[in-house]
Amino acid sequence: MVTEQFIQKICLFFCAFTLMIGCASTNNKEELTERENDLLNFIELMQIVKGAEYHRLCKKIVNDYGVEALPMLSEHTSSNSTLIRIGCIFCMGEIYREQNPNAVLKYRSVIASRLLDQSPKVQMEAASVLCEMKDYRGVPILISALRAKEPYVRKIAKRVLFSSFNLTFSYDHNDPLEDREKRVDQWEEWWSQNKDKLIKAS
Repeated sequence: MVTEQFIQKICLFFCAFTLMIGCASTNNKEELTERENDLLNFIELMQIVKGAEYHRLCKKIVNDYGVEALPMLSEHTSSNSTLIRIGCIFCMGEIYREQNPNAVLKYRSVIASRLLDQSPKVQMEAASVLCEMKDYRGVPILISALRAKEPYVRKIAKRVLFSSFNLTFSYDHNDPLEDREKRVDQWEEWWSQNKDKLIKAS
């Protein structure tokens, strides 16, 4: 459920956005339906909310709009905002998991293009969603993330890899660096031996 504080932030954002962008933006938005305009505003809001509210906002987009949101989410995967790019890819992954996988598969190439994103976080989100689609082009990004400084990033990479291949090589994201490096080496060796087969199959 969206909290009162969350609604207040939406209102503040709309005011700030209107002042910042001005009449040109208003004219563009008038070309959209009211529902499309609301969706656009929710997507733009991704760049200012954080933590649980960011996740709640993404879930609201998925639950309220679903497949209907896909064209606009796809368009905004190339936004100048890293947070919007991540959020849009995440929402597309949620729609794939929870609602209509076939509809999202049509946008697989759009998601795959974000594997070359300038942001490692966007790359990782794209690689994770692609793995759920059994498209394994982004696996090297996930294996590299096992070496990330942030334990949370390492934990996510481990979870996605295990979910995709049912393998861990005894890697634990909280192990000492030396132990983690040995396990990542095993992952890299495994990928080297299996990548051609897996990518061809996807």
